[in-house]
Amino acid sequence: MFCRVTCLITVFITVERCLCFVIPLRVKSLLTPTRSAIIVMAIFILMLLTLALPYSALRLDWRWDPIRNRSMIGTVHAIQDSAKLMQARIKINLTLQVVSLLALVVSNIALAISVHKQVKWRARTTAIASHQNQTAMHRRSSEPTTYRNKRLARMIQFLSLVLFVTYGISTLLYVISVVLPEFGFYGQYNNEFRSSWMVAITAQALNSSVNILFYYRMNTRFRNTFNKMFRKKAARVGIFSADHNTLDNTPVVHPQRSTQRY
Repeated sequence: MFCRVTCLITVFITVERCLCFVIPLRVKSLLTPTRSAIIVMAIFILMLLTLALPYSALRLDWRWDPIRNRSMIGTVHAIQDSAKLMQARIKINLTLQVVSLLALVVSNIALAISVHKQVKWRARTTAIASHQNQTAMHRRSSEPTTYRNKRLARMIQFLSLVLFVTYGISTLLYVISVVLPEFGFYGQYNNEFRSSWMVAITAQALNSSVNILFYYRMNTRFRNTFNKMFRKKAARVGIFSADHNTLDNTPVVHPQRSTQRY
C-alpha cells in the first residue's frame, strides 16, 4: 500500500511542479495547501479501499495441497463472487497505474518544453539588454534562475524515470493478468506469477527507498532542512560536541553568570 501511495504522491508532485512552470501565476490559486492536503489524504484512502478488496474476498482456512498430498492452512474464497472481486481489483490497479504513468510522461514533456521556452526567453531578454548597456545586470539576475530551473527540472525528470521503470514492471504484469486469466495466484501459471511479482514488489520498494537519497543529493532546500532537523536532535543526545554550532561550525557563545552578590 505504501509503495503505491509513494507512486501516486510522486505523480502529484510531478504534476504540481509542471504547473509551476506552465502556469506560474495561477498555480498558487489552483493548488492551495488545503487542496494539496486533501489530495494526499484521498490518495491514502483510495489505496486503502483498493487493497482492502482481497481481505473481503479471501480468508484463511484448510485446503487440499496436491503437491504435499495433505491439507494445509491457506487462502480460500470467502464469498461466491471472490473471483470477480479479485479481477475487479486487478483492473482498478491497472487503470490507476496506467493513468499515473501517462500523467508522468505528459507532465515531463510539458515541463521540458516550458523550461526550454524559459531559457530561450531569458537569452532573448539578455540579448536585448546588451543594446542598452545592461548586460552584466541581466546576466547576474538570469543565470542563477536559469540554472536553478534546469536543476529542478532535471531532478523531477530523473525521479519520474526511476518511477516509470520500477512501476512499469507491475503494470505489465497487470496487463498479462487481464489478458491471461490463468496468470494468477491459483492459476495454471502460478509459479511464473509469484516469481514475477517478487521482482515487481522489490522494484517498487526500491523506488520508495531511494527517493530520499535523490532529494538530499539534488535539492539544496531539502538538504538544508534535513540537516537542520536531524543534526539538532543528534546534538541534544550528545552525538555532536556542544562547543560548536552543528550547521556552520561557529563557536557557541555561552552566557556568563555574574558572581556579584547583592
